[in-house]
Amino acid sequence: MWFIFALLSAVFAALTSILAKVGIDGVNSNLATAIRTMVVVAMAWGMVFLTNTQGGIAEISRKSWLFLILSGLATGASWLCYYRAIQIGEVSKVVPIDKLSVVITLVMAGGVSPREVHAQVRHWVPPDWRRHAGYGSVKRFRLPMFSYEGAIKMPMIGAVIVPHPPLIIPTVGRGQEQQVQATIDTYRAAARRVAEWEPEVLIISSPHAVMYADYFHISPGSGASGSMASFGAPQTQLSVKYDAELRQELIRRAEAAGLQAGTLGERDPSLDHGTFLPLYFLREARSTCPILRIGLSGFSPLQHYQLGQCTAKAVDKLGRRAVFVASGDLSHKLRDDGPYGYAPEGPVFDRRVTAAMESGDFLQFLTMDPALCDRAAECGLRSFQIMAGALDGLGVMPELLSYESVAGVGYGVAVFTVTGPDENRRFAAQCEEMERIRLAERKAAEDPWVRLARLSLETYVRTGKRLEHLPDGLPAGMTTKTAGAFVSLHAHGQLRGCIGTTGPTTASVAWEIVQNAVSAGARDPRFPPVGTGELDQMEYSVDVLGEPEPISSPAQMDVKKYGVIVSCGNRRGLLLPDLDGVDTVEQQIDIARQKGGISTQEKYTLERFEVVRHT
Repeated sequence: MWFIFALLSAVFAALTSILAKVGIDGVNSNLATAIRTMVVVAMAWGMVFLTNTQGGIAEISRKSWLFLILSGLATGASWLCYYRAIQIGEVSKVVPIDKLSVVITLVMAGGVSPREVHAQVRHWVPPDWRRHAGYGSVKRFRLPMFSYEGAIKMPMIGAVIVPHPPLIIPTVGRGQEQQVQATIDTYRAAARRVAEWEPEVLIISSPHAVMYADYFHISPGSGASGSMASFGAPQTQLSVKYDAELRQELIRRAEAAGLQAGTLGERDPSLDHGTFLPLYFLREARSTCPILRIGLSGFSPLQHYQLGQCTAKAVDKLGRRAVFVASGDLSHKLRDDGPYGYAPEGPVFDRRVTAAMESGDFLQFLTMDPALCDRAAECGLRSFQIMAGALDGLGVMPELLSYESVAGVGYGVAVFTVTGPDENRRFAAQCEEMERIRLAERKAAEDPWVRLARLSLETYVRTGKRLEHLPDGLPAGMTTKTAGAFVSLHAHGQLRGCIGTTGPTTASVAWEIVQNAVSAGARDPRFPPVGTGELDQMEYSVDVLGEPEPISSPAQMDVKKYGVIVSCGNRRGLLLPDLDGVDTVEQQIDIARQKGGISTQEKYTLERFEVVRHT
């Protein structure tokens, strides 16, 4: 019989917290406690008179009176603190800490061994909170994550963001690792945290794993080995097992979601350094579970996020306790004397990304300006996007453990402890809506040159026929003048096609645009033809070329102002000016030369030209 009443007590205790959280909104916590106390007093005395036990008051001893009064004062203090806590905090976080009263009772009662206290902590406190209660080293017990809404299993128990500079391994750094000591210290702290979570599988995304523009590569086989031989330390090596069952479940779910993912095309099965570095520190922290290794792709931020969502669903399906390890450096352009030089976008990128790490605002990972990211020469953003998807719908406690830049490269270490479900942290829909608004605003601002390019390609894709008549109202400069023109297409911040003519081949600039828009969308050999489903995501730009003029030296070039034509016989390569990622004249000429199939040993001539760019 006692068990039934104990169970009912637990049910009513749960209702107490839930109803109080709703009722206390906008009410002073002390006043709310007083109102609740009045109800409890009325109920208690009602039961006394109902059971006719009021006559027992005269029989209570002085000692009992003293301790009952003290107990009442303690109860009042507990209620006041509890109501204040749930008023300013989340119930799902307050209740587990409140349950530490069980442990405190055991300790105060005396005669309880530390082992029994530890066991009680493991029973009452969710894994995320054990560290804060000082019991992170207790590893004998494993319970699923809890939230107040009930016992809810959280397969994704946490995530970390870590960099991968080989220098931080002593056998590679040979003393130089002291330059990044803050990163090393926090790397070890993050690894210890992961070990305390006791995962059954680590999911590692790496920018240096096998990567394709149109395919997510997931490492095949039963496992892999790797070493730091490429960095002068072949003696530093390790091996790891893959979770093959989880891999198959992820691939199945990715394909069902319309994502191209699988195990095809592995060129080198060994562990890349973006995977090796996290494993090195995790092994040092004695975390030795199997892993799943995922490469990045040229897909959109949202598609990387969706792969993370598929990962979480696969983990949930198989009942694994998983931790996501997002490997990635930040900007590589933070110093003039660094190996990659300096770009003003580098520090801006690092500030925004570390702010997102510190706040846990993963939407920032999905909405970073692609041009900013390219100019900053970032490394890990897409890795962070997959991680964000794996934590979709989950509350996290974010901690930015460290950030430092060494030799012009940014390194950040962050930990995200899962605290329970949180429907407000589903970022895919928010990202889609923001992108829809951005594209609509951009489309509304298109000038006649760009609108004509859009009309031409959309007509061709939807009907299979070319535009036969120019629309009315075009500026005279489009219909009466001739010039070469390039049409460039972008989708999700990535180039989707670019075809043009160096000089006029049609009756007007307008017809040049009509012709080249179709070629950019359907005949660029680097990309598959644009499909109907992509049209709404397409962004257009049109460059109308001025007359080329010969130059005798690269010194006459300006990468921002002039495009370049490199010629050798009947072979020609052209590159437009002011392109993201092309920062020097040498880069510009080299890319144009390669486009024309001209080797460095051949003699070539240079021409420069100006453009009028329409977006």
